[in-house]
Amino acid sequence: MNDFPELIKEEIKHGKVDFLHVVNNPRYGIKTTELKIFYSNGERRLFVVRDFAYRVEVEEIFINTYQNRAARNAEICRLYNEKFLSQNGYEISRITSFENIINDILNSKCNMVLLDINLPGNNGEYICKEVRKISEVPIVMITSVDSELDQLISLNYGADDYITKPFNIQILLAKIATILKRTNSNNKDQSKIDCKDFILNLSKSTIEKEEKEIELTKNEFKIIYYLVQNRGKIVPREEIMSYLWDSEMFVDDNTLTVNITRIRNKLEEINLKDILETRRGQGYILI
Repeated sequence: MNDFPELIKEEIKHGKVDFLHVVNNPRYGIKTTELKIFYSNGERRLFVVRDFAYRVEVEEIFINTYQNRAARNAEICRLYNEKFLSQNGYEISRITSFENIINDILNSKCNMVLLDINLPGNNGEYICKEVRKISEVPIVMITSVDSELDQLISLNYGADDYITKPFNIQILLAKIATILKRTNSNNKDQSKIDCKDFILNLSKSTIEKEEKEIELTKNEFKIIYYLVQNRGKIVPREEIMSYLWDSEMFVDDNTLTVNITRIRNKLEEINLKDILETRRGQGYILI
């Protein structure tokens, strides 16, 4: 009988317990707890505990075991889904490091992004919003919570569709095929913006004019992209710096001035000398 407490812990660790109900019950004494144990085979046991430390230990073991089991099940589902998509002709690339996930997505040159809302660091909705500022790549949001608010936020941030876990893989496959068919029907190159005087290549971070191509740094590209999006309007310096901060590119006033000067010099290399003007006390305008 003395081995029974340890036996319970081992049974929990080995996944034999499906549910653990813990309730204080003074019927057996002032400081007693009932452990109602529900096993996978349908068996049930009632165990009276007077050792509070043991009760806490059992609860922790059960929680850790359950979390590990859930993680393993999620990994099995992910591998199955990736295998299924591969078997249907799709090449899968998975991002496992989330420190630079926005740039990793933009640099991947993928045809579609399946983006989970719950990610370490920035959530999927923020990532969707930042990617959409630069790229028109189709994005399908994936979540384990069936929330109309999350769905609305994701779609407002630019997501093309939304699917809730657990999902039927055939439904996901149908969504992917439909979205790709819709985007591929437009022959326009989504990775380039025609700015009349030049082409802004989003996938290569370059400016193109005729046969010339100028490479841009990360900050230079973000600045010229924002000016292109607001072409013909004066954009205050503070607004540009705020945009760069929102994109996790931290610049101060002097850094912005240096980047603007470099952009002007690069534009001059392709005979676009006076296209970027400074309006004193107001900001910059791309004319």
